[in-house]
Amino acid sequence: MTKDGAIRRRIPFLLTLDEYVMIWGDYLNRKGRGKGEFVMARIEDKGAYEVNNVVIITNAQNRANAAARKFQRERVHKPCPYELLYYPAYMDN
Repeated sequence: MTKDGAIRRRIPFLLTLDEYVMIWGDYLNRKGRGKGEFVMARIEDKGAYEVNNVVIITNAQNRANAAARKFQRERVHKPCPYELLYYPAYMDN
């Protein structure tokens, strides 16, 4: 599923089958989408699926990481009324 999902999302998947199995190790039988199961995630969700850019983490951790990244992307400075009054440049945005 990882490779199919990567292809569908246009993310390069550069792992061989041997590398894939080696990375999963003892977690391979606990791979899945359910609670307490594990996923292969890219570091900081960037780059290709390749040996030095993937980790095996729980679904919960993967969701928490995604939520944190989303929060960072959406975090924008919104001026308070005081700033609008004294710094009219904010009005242009």
